[in-house]
Amino acid sequence: MFGVGNFGNEATLTALLMRARESRIVPVVVCPAPDRVRADYSVETVSLGDPVTTNKRTVIGLLRLVANRAGVLRNALAIARSVDAVAIAGTGPWEAFAFGSFDIPYEMWCLMVAARLTRRPFLVLDVGAERSPRPIARWFIRQTARFASYLSFRDSFSVSEMVADGAGFITQDSVVCDLAFGLPGVEPTTRFPRSVVVGVMEYSGRVGDRSRGSETLDSYRDRCSKLLRNLSVRGYEITLVGGQDRDVEFAFELKSTMRAEGVSVAVAPVRRYDELIRVMSTAQVVVASRYHTLIMALLARTPIVSIGYAGKHAELFDLVGLDAMHRDIDSFDTDEVVGLVDESVINCRRLSISVGDAVSVMQDRLDAQWVEVSSRISAKRLNLRRVGSQP
Repeated sequence: MFGVGNFGNEATLTALLMRARESRIVPVVVCPAPDRVRADYSVETVSLGDPVTTNKRTVIGLLRLVANRAGVLRNALAIARSVDAVAIAGTGPWEAFAFGSFDIPYEMWCLMVAARLTRRPFLVLDVGAERSPRPIARWFIRQTARFASYLSFRDSFSVSEMVADGAGFITQDSVVCDLAFGLPGVEPTTRFPRSVVVGVMEYSGRVGDRSRGSETLDSYRDRCSKLLRNLSVRGYEITLVGGQDRDVEFAFELKSTMRAEGVSVAVAPVRRYDELIRVMSTAQVVVASRYHTLIMALLARTPIVSIGYAGKHAELFDLVGLDAMHRDIDSFDTDEVVGLVDESVINCRRLSISVGDAVSVMQDRLDAQWVEVSSRISAKRLNLRRVGSQP
């Protein structure tokens, strides 16, 4: 899901492209927005095919669906033949409940099948996962994981969810960390006193359970507004950021609401990982809902407070030793979050050092993993050339 306006996914892609190019590996990015990714990254891109948009309840709709999905498998085979290895890189491809069984789960399975049929290594790198409610999706996901020649996850939560899904062959030894930790961070700079960055999102409910979407969004907006008012009363300078394109629009809506109440907040309409890190590096604390927004804050060596919506948030905070700083997005108490912000500001210097140490550990893990990954790709390339195949 690269090129679709999710800043965290773009950060993940950037981290992988950096490593690939350092290893003289020429990447070909498979994505739903090839033109945008090609323009943004100067990289070769390809699409697996058009998304599923047909009405599945009619005979004609089902026939179109079958033809569309058969085309995906055919395209996956063509892609696999043209490269030395196939990799699923980071993000949460196995936690996307918003997609049906024959969307992302099926497309991942097609790439795995294509890699096996063409005898290319199939690598799954530091992905996130949750237990799918769809039996067919679970089967696609299990088979994709089972036949990977290299498999790793970003956290223990993902492994536990996969095991609960029936993938008992996976162990906690598969845990590395999120690929975005491999991005270059920044050295601590001068932080503005009582400055807080708040990362908001257009939250309409947990993925897979959005039957009360507008009501959930209204509740989240009201509590965010109350949080901003309370932070302002406490004397904090507030800057809003988003985690994908529509979040930035939501941030401007909040700013307008606050202005009408006489509360001053700023919006930093940044969309690149390095811009996010730069904004967060001058704050004393970051409060955010998006998972990768929190990782960008960690790369800025800034203390974080989470208003999160998934198990991956709690896992991230446990990983960096800040488990007491996580609250649930559907039930967070604004006064309690302000208290966590106060605590983080008081201990900013100590927490910044602790966060920096944790990030260094994550980056060491990714470095060690890449030695193994790049060697597998390089070995396959040499084997293909020995038998006269085109790389």
